[in-house]
Amino acid sequence: MNRSRILFLARLALGLLLLAALLLWEGNGRKLLTILAGLRWEYVPVLLAFPFLLMGVSCLKWRLFIDSGPVRVPLLQLMGIYAIGFFVNNFLPSMVGGDVTRAYVLGRKIGSGAHSLASVFLERATGFLALIALCFTTLVFSPDLARDPMVVAGVLVMVGACIALFLLIAIPQPLAVLPRRLASHPRVVKLAEMIQSFRGGVLAVRDRPGRVALAMAYSVAFHLLSGLNVYLAGLAIGLEADLLKVIALSQIIFLVAALPITINGLGLLEAACSLYLVRAGASPEQGLAIALLIRLKTLGISVVGGLLFGAERSPKANLPSAPAPSDPPA
Repeated sequence: MNRSRILFLARLALGLLLLAALLLWEGNGRKLLTILAGLRWEYVPVLLAFPFLLMGVSCLKWRLFIDSGPVRVPLLQLMGIYAIGFFVNNFLPSMVGGDVTRAYVLGRKIGSGAHSLASVFLERATGFLALIALCFTTLVFSPDLARDPMVVAGVLVMVGACIALFLLIAIPQPLAVLPRRLASHPRVVKLAEMIQSFRGGVLAVRDRPGRVALAMAYSVAFHLLSGLNVYLAGLAIGLEADLLKVIALSQIIFLVAALPITINGLGLLEAACSLYLVRAGASPEQGLAIALLIRLKTLGISVVGGLLFGAERSPKANLPSAPAPSDPPA
């Protein structure tokens, strides 16, 4: 068994242990069944449609950075690639694997892996920046959360990751600090070339501040809608909570769930919902039920993504040609 498989099984086991502990704690599993038995089915159509709304907002933002190059990609095609990312996330930690897969599939379609990877990075980076900004706003107006070590640690980890990535872009020769023998290794040279191509794709938007500002607006809208998604899941199980407080706490919840510790945030999302939604008036088992509804909706998109992923890997799959470079950017 190779190292990557062992790591996968370890992360999966950790997620399952976290989930099992939550279900067994004070009979939460039994309480959860009672809550789900009283599900308000009139909310189900809205709950099923909401993930596609969120995905559409993300893809509108993603397309801003793709269209900064010589190609344009239809929104529905991007949503299909995004769904593939959801599928791959079921096998890799958090969102990392899905982002790499998105970059790979898009790169095949537009004929530029560097531009594709840069667009995925910018789409994700603006989302993280908006999420961190909303988290800091939440901490300012909620001193009790500012004293929570788990919240502070999650925010600091994401801030550190963003700083590291931006330094990678800002430094012209990020591998220059390596010893000459190591720097001349063929794999290191290839990595340096990839970083330079990636850096060029990211810096291509620096002269378009309006595009970046619009991307940040999309990011804020996405996170606010994500909070509304949590609120609607609460209404579906009969939880009447404060909307603004749920939206504020949701930023912390998704920040914790995004940490690349378990596979697809398994156990982390459930634990974060059980822990933080209590501050909005939910019981731990209600928080667990909300997390389960969110995860089930995500798995639904994953099924669609799995079917599309199978079609992408088919040798008969036709890759559409890129539009003419003369097309004006959106």
